[in-house]
Amino acid sequence: ASNSLASGWTRGQSLTWGDGVWIWMGYHGSSTWQYIKRSTDFATWTDVDVGTAGEWEFGAYGGDRFILPDWRNSSAYIESTDGGLTWTAQSFGVSRQWNCMGYGAGRWMVASVSSSTVRTSTNSGSSWSDVTLPSSMEWIAYAGPVWVMKSNTGDAYTSTNGTSWSSVVSALAGVSMVRTVAGRAVALFGSGTTA
Repeated sequence: ASNSLASGWTRGQSLTWGDGVWIWMGYHGSSTWQYIKRSTDFATWTDVDVGTAGEWEFGAYGGDRFILPDWRNSSAYIESTDGGLTWTAQSFGVSRQWNCMGYGAGRWMVASVSSSTVRTSTNSGSSWSDVTLPSSMEWIAYAGPVWVMKSNTGDAYTSTNGTSWSSVVSALAGVSMVRTVAGRAVALFGSGTTA
């Protein structure tokens, strides 16, 4: 076990939690990596080889699995149904620069900074379909019963079903990130404050 950065990382990037397990994802500015870190107590971390190289960032937990998307212009994601111990390579079916996963009410969604079309699945990733939004989306979060998405220009949208979206004018101005924490959508501002 190690609390240092995993092989192939230059820094830690994001965290997700589910079913008593923390998954820590990394970052490297110029190459891919195939390790994540796993912990059950947030104190001791173990490197896990996911079996395939990618830029695994901003994943989520839902139902019975973790899903981590590949941030490159790729169709790939990896999933684990045993608490992050082993991972399987899967595909969204189309290649985009996937930025952030979200899960809620039986629905998976993955947003892309390079497209206004997100991918969604209601059968644990067995199949994925497109939902078109007014803008490319940088962040996505679910806080039942509402989905929240933020674009890279600061525009925000909400939805109660994941398919029909309404604009929230300037509600997230200055927000750098939106994530789900303990069932709530949490907005992180560039100044480090939260809402």
